[in-house]
Amino acid sequence: MSVDVLVLALLLAVGIAGAVAGLRGRRPHRFVGIVALFFGLALALAAEAVWRSQLAPPSIPEAQVVDRPIVVREGESIGPETCRSCHPHHYDTWRSSHHRTMTQVPTEASVVADFDDRVVTFFGRDFRFYKEDDAFLMDMETKGSESRTFELVLSTGAHHQQAFWFATEEGRSLGKLPLIWINAEQRWVPYGSIFMAPPSRPSLGVGVWNRSCIKCHTVGGRPRSDPEAGHDTHVTEFGISCEACHGAAGGHAEAHRNPLHRYAQHFSTQDDSTLVNPADLDHERSAQVCGQCHSVYDFADEAGRASYDEEGFGYRPGDDLRDTRHVYRDRRGEGDPIVEAKLARSPRFFDRRYWSDGMVRVSGREFNGLLETPCFQQGEMSCLSCHEMHAHEGDPRPRSEWANDQLGAGRDENAACTQCHEALGSDERLAEHTHHAPGSTGSSCYNCHMPHTTLGLMKAMRSHTIDSPDVRTEVETGRPNACNLCHLDETRAWTAAYLDAWYEIDPPDLEADDQEVAASIRWLLEGDAGQRAIAGWHYGWAPAQQTSGTDWMAASLAELLTDSYDVVRFVGSRSLRALPGFEDFEYDYVGSKVARDVSRFEALARWRARDARPTPRAALLIDAEGDLDEATFDRLRGNREDPIVVLAE
Repeated sequence: MSVDVLVLALLLAVGIAGAVAGLRGRRPHRFVGIVALFFGLALALAAEAVWRSQLAPPSIPEAQVVDRPIVVREGESIGPETCRSCHPHHYDTWRSSHHRTMTQVPTEASVVADFDDRVVTFFGRDFRFYKEDDAFLMDMETKGSESRTFELVLSTGAHHQQAFWFATEEGRSLGKLPLIWINAEQRWVPYGSIFMAPPSRPSLGVGVWNRSCIKCHTVGGRPRSDPEAGHDTHVTEFGISCEACHGAAGGHAEAHRNPLHRYAQHFSTQDDSTLVNPADLDHERSAQVCGQCHSVYDFADEAGRASYDEEGFGYRPGDDLRDTRHVYRDRRGEGDPIVEAKLARSPRFFDRRYWSDGMVRVSGREFNGLLETPCFQQGEMSCLSCHEMHAHEGDPRPRSEWANDQLGAGRDENAACTQCHEALGSDERLAEHTHHAPGSTGSSCYNCHMPHTTLGLMKAMRSHTIDSPDVRTEVETGRPNACNLCHLDETRAWTAAYLDAWYEIDPPDLEADDQEVAASIRWLLEGDAGQRAIAGWHYGWAPAQQTSGTDWMAASLAELLTDSYDVVRFVGSRSLRALPGFEDFEYDYVGSKVARDVSRFEALARWRARDARPTPRAALLIDAEGDLDEATFDRLRGNREDPIVVLAE
């Protein structure tokens, strides 16, 4: 115990002893005792304050920080800590969410990456990650034995990956660290190796955070870019906090300081006019609160574009997002000046975000998917129909489980849909509709109507456009159909026949290979990088493994270990390790090409050495000997056109 604590305890004891002695005596002594008590308490609190100030290192006032963007609250913005006193549960659940960690100043509490003098080698250079006092640093080898030191002053993300930004000599303008930390793998990898794009050389990306990341990884970001002085970037809050969804809360806090007003509000049936609650908005305005970040958008007019740099976005929760943002809905806006200007600047803009029929294919754009959903267009569906920003107090799930997708209790099951589609709530009616047993993978509304056809964060994610499986759509767009994403061992013709028999969906004209080879294998061998990644991810998806069996999968997955796209290799290796007998398979998806080629042969050798050989089946390219039909395998792989795929996460 420290001397400070002993002094604190002694002062408090003296005050209490004096009070007890005084209270036992006559009235004058009682008065002296009460004074002694308060005097002791005051001294104790003062001593505690001194003690705590010595425990915590003095912090530099935010306005004095010169090497990174700073928090500057303007107007009625007050920040999340002010909300805590009256809304402790909401504050606590927000603290548990990953919205909070979208941007953070690096501290012992916020950094999940390894800075314990970790050295890694990429691009022929050594990178050393370490700490000195409270600073997080990286040394990068340059020429010979020389190195350059980077001080890391901001981080982005912490759930799946954590990126870091370093101070430059250009004011508050940040540079991008060329490596990024992956939580699941507990390792550093090149920054470009986590995105769906062809391999590229590293870039320090000076100013990228100030121009781009700030838009959705902070509240109230103002780039404040000066062509000569760089960026004097300000934000209202790092990360996504209360005022991003509820609006500036200064007026709300001021009004509720009056206890009469506060308690009157408890008994009122009227909405609190001092703050916006997305749950009280109509379903369109409610969804727009999420859509301000989770969408593909641009400025609605030049006035908004011109004011953004100094004032930030004009949208506030409760507004009509369309007044200040143009939310792109694939190519339907062609002819619109905003769309035409975008295509003139970036001809592949839509290709990097949508399937050819306009369905979103990249993560973080869920609002665009919702806009195309009949449940939103013709009903009352909003983001809050499934998701919740604050877990209910009685939610039995661990907070980390809730935070993963922020789904409401029970909303990860069919209850999310049967809250409106009540007729499908009974097992009998559900089985009649799905032609699968209740409780099975095939009876899940999500799996059929929101399959994992979106890519981001090195994995497949559910589409947020509610749709029905159709092989014809797949043939026309390339987007894998939901049935074959679960029945990985079946052909497109098999799926088309069942959809025709069950739902009278006309089958398209199909090629011979569509009749004879499993659709998933064709995606792996003939598909573009996006299709290969989606297929590869599903090989590791437990429901698909249970439905399709796993004894044949390794022979096909091994192909992804030598893919030209880093993310495809990562997905393939992760799914390979999810197969029985491959849990300990060693593979480095960012290792040398030679090492990756060797790993493919090792994977095939391990598969062939297993005691139980797979059942011969032509659709899975398993020949009569239970081995891989390499002739057909090579033929299909030779059909691949392999267009360049870049997805803008």
